[in-house]
Amino acid sequence: MGNRGLLHNDRKVIVRHSQLKRWIYCKLEFKGWHRQVMRPGHYTELFFLDEATALAAGHRPCMECQRERATEFKRIWNEVNEPVKSLVEMDEILRQGDGTQFNNAELRVLPNGAMIEHEDQVYLVKDGATYRWSFEGYEKSDLNKEQLRVLTPNPILNILAAGFKID
Repeated sequence: MGNRGLLHNDRKVIVRHSQLKRWIYCKLEFKGWHRQVMRPGHYTELFFLDEATALAAGHRPCMECQRERATEFKRIWNEVNEPVKSLVEMDEILRQGDGTQFNNAELRVLPNGAMIEHEDQVYLVKDGATYRWSFEGYEKSDLNKEQLRVLTPNPILNILAAGFKID
């Protein structure tokens, strides 16, 4: 589940793309907490198919419900990207371009967990193969193009390439 702040109005209509600079993804279950979805005046719950999808959307692990993952994420970030002192700095870097800047890359160089786009279809890269994304899950594909549009932000690609394992 992701959080970009309060995105909906009192009628549960989405009225903005984001409110916070901090985009995080959380565990669906944590300390037995329960939330009313789209509760007036509270952040809008975003539901992702999986962790790779959340990362491709520019979210990072939550420090409250995933402290170990978030700490590992920041440690690897500082090894493979410009080092940051705080998660706020990391969030600022992830917001640069606001998700509108994409790169092209060859499939053979993309790490496990990278998300790519080709002809309006989204794919997950895993073990050198591609899996077509859908709301129902993934389906193995035979996509084998040389240049693909990469959806996952570069700093997160670097973290995945350095061994950050996705669930």
